[in-house]
Amino acid sequence: MKILYVISTLKNSGPVNVLYSLCKRLSKVNDIRILTLSPETNGSEWKKFSSLPVTVESLSLSRLEFIYKGRDAFQKYIDSNSFDVLHSHGIRADKLVAECKSSCLKMSTAHNSPEVDYVSTYGYIIGKSMARKQFSYWRRMSKIACCSSYIQAQISLKVSKKCLLTVHNGTDKIKSSKGVPTKDQKIKLLCLGTLSTRKNTEYVVRNFSKVESRLNQLELIVVGGGPLYEKLSDKFQSSKIHFTGQVANPQTYIENAHWMISASLSEGLPMAIIEGLSSDCNLILSDIGPHREIVDLLDSKLYRLFEIGNEVELQKILLAVDAGRIEWCSGSEKYWNMYFSDLVMAEKYQKIYQKWVNDYNFING
Repeated sequence: MKILYVISTLKNSGPVNVLYSLCKRLSKVNDIRILTLSPETNGSEWKKFSSLPVTVESLSLSRLEFIYKGRDAFQKYIDSNSFDVLHSHGIRADKLVAECKSSCLKMSTAHNSPEVDYVSTYGYIIGKSMARKQFSYWRRMSKIACCSSYIQAQISLKVSKKCLLTVHNGTDKIKSSKGVPTKDQKIKLLCLGTLSTRKNTEYVVRNFSKVESRLNQLELIVVGGGPLYEKLSDKFQSSKIHFTGQVANPQTYIENAHWMISASLSEGLPMAIIEGLSSDCNLILSDIGPHREIVDLLDSKLYRLFEIGNEVELQKILLAVDAGRIEWCSGSEKYWNMYFSDLVMAEKYQKIYQKWVNDYNFING
């Protein structure tokens, strides 16, 4: 099959990592091209993608150029090539795929709930407008792959259920360098991701700080940059709370962490948490739909959930982990391999693509 993946840029992010995993697996049996829309910036994974047996190209449109000539440039590109599948990631890519003239499979991956994510990122007025546009693009698609059942249920309120399905995000394996911590070892708790209001990083560091004086082994490593980085690092940096800022290779921190923690207010399906499972991390997570969707597939000894707003509950979990009343347990990797590996994800997408192509060929002789 000839597959075209369309995405804004290849700047390192969750959707870009999903796309890389797909290309790495599916390029073995398919002819794959990647088309980006705008010039790359710092943090681009262009070279990483170029090392795969895929073709990487770009329309190289500025944001302004995209508005007034993006659709024509994309249509010209489609007309000069032949594809079986057009698969977009992100609102700008979705717009072009939805509006182009093509008889092949038009598919998008929904990485979030637009009404929640766009409003929290861009504010109410702009966010609501973007969400309306996003839903209108998806209504013109053949298939929408939702990264979690929770997201599928949210989107089904605005888009026909007939075109929706769930494909969990998958990740590469990250090795584990951890074992059961002894009494003289640090227990490493990792909070990985953008320091933002939606990710609710302040909730984690504030509650850790409140019990810090009572902790002996537990230390918190906060990895990531973002709008709240300076505020939080200036206020909470200490001997047991470490802020790294944005790092090029967070895998090293995942390898060595016993626990991963997230207090996110909303998610699609968090890539960092799935990567943690692949490296045998145990989880401490806010009780939201996408987090529960992950842990419902795990052994109960591998995670703890807490309610946002019940600070005492989270503090008790932290103290219990430090004191050994809640112990780190091996076994997370097994569930990653069963449900969240890049191989499992790629096999599901391949079946979707192949069924569409087979059905199309059958109908059209």
